[in-house]
Amino acid sequence: MHTKWIEHLRDSKDQEEFKDSVYRAGAVLQRLKDICIDMEQTISRSEQSPKIYDCANWANLQAHYNGYRQCLSQIKSLIDHRENKHE
Repeated sequence: MHTKWIEHLRDSKDQEEFKDSVYRAGAVLQRLKDICIDMEQTISRSEQSPKIYDCANWANLQAHYNGYRQCLSQIKSLIDHRENKHE
């Protein structure tokens, strides 16, 4: 499990209880991951449209998409680390 999940807790008992609650939320977190994947696919589809180049601030728009994609990737990474109970 990625340490980000429990870094706000100092007591080891609290950490273990929180880890258990994260594992129990597996279905909800999997749905969140699926939503993130859908959002990434939406970005990719919009970037493939020739209309994107009609924007006068295309470079700023591309930077926005890149930052958004990075954030979604980080969220998915946290969820993926949750799936490995042996860390």
